[in-house]
Amino acid sequence: MVPETSSPTLGPTATVVPTLAPTYCGPGFFEDYDSDGTGRGCVLCPMGKSNGLQSAPICTVCGAGKIAAQEGSVSCELCPGGRFNADTDATDASRHDSVEDCTESPAGYTPNAARTSYEKCVSPFTTRGEGSAMCDACEALHYMNEDGECASCPDGTNCDSVGNELGSLWVEHGYFRATVQSTKVYPCTFGAAACAGGNTTGDGLCSDGHEGLLCDSCQESYYYDSYAMECLTCSNTAQVAAPLIVIGTIALVVGGVIAYNYKYNYDFWTAYFEEHKERLFMQMNQGTMVMVTWQIVTGLGQAYSFR
Repeated sequence: MVPETSSPTLGPTATVVPTLAPTYCGPGFFEDYDSDGTGRGCVLCPMGKSNGLQSAPICTVCGAGKIAAQEGSVSCELCPGGRFNADTDATDASRHDSVEDCTESPAGYTPNAARTSYEKCVSPFTTRGEGSAMCDACEALHYMNEDGECASCPDGTNCDSVGNELGSLWVEHGYFRATVQSTKVYPCTFGAAACAGGNTTGDGLCSDGHEGLLCDSCQESYYYDSYAMECLTCSNTAQVAAPLIVIGTIALVVGGVIAYNYKYNYDFWTAYFEEHKERLFMQMNQGTMVMVTWQIVTGLGQAYSFR
């Protein structure tokens, strides 16, 4: 047993515990007596060394994979998880006296059981970065399923990074995934215009105005535009219809005026038509071409956002 002493102080030299020599020093100490029983007495093992024996003359430097970060250590401790110490010389205590003496294992590797080196994870398992204690992630192009196994990512997902998991797969534009448990990803009927993609599932993947399985249904107050192949707000219908209503109204007025004049000025208009019919037919054809061109441009504007 060690006699009662004052609290040891840390310093540049080993801490000495005053004793009534001769006596026996316990674990965590070493005996520093001269042959006549005098000397420093029981001295705490310095950091980087340990002693688990009674009346030991020395403390031993920690071996590879271990450290003693405090004075008076009875035994050396393994480096913490994710770190290793490859110093096998075991003569320099300064290489075993701090956690910083334990090096983080590289990404994709974990320390061995003795913490003396590191081992590569078995593909497709890997780590999320340096200093990992376990191979608890999946390599790029793979995801971890609910059974803790790595599976290949399906088409339509973005798995370029490590650590993908089934519940948070990133779905690309134009694809649909029903639930967080789904392992299947399907191309959307209306393509990227309907399915915006993202780190979600179900309706959360649908673009504005779309909903349902594969995002192929339009929400309330939306309609499906076959040119654009997407759901547009009903206000767009009014925008398209307004010019047609104006043109139709003008056509009706002009037609009414012509019909009135034709009825009450039959001979005049008959002679006028016979004299100018070729030019009138040409103008009618040009007007038809203008109308058709306008309809085509309007459709393209909706399909490709030229509006």
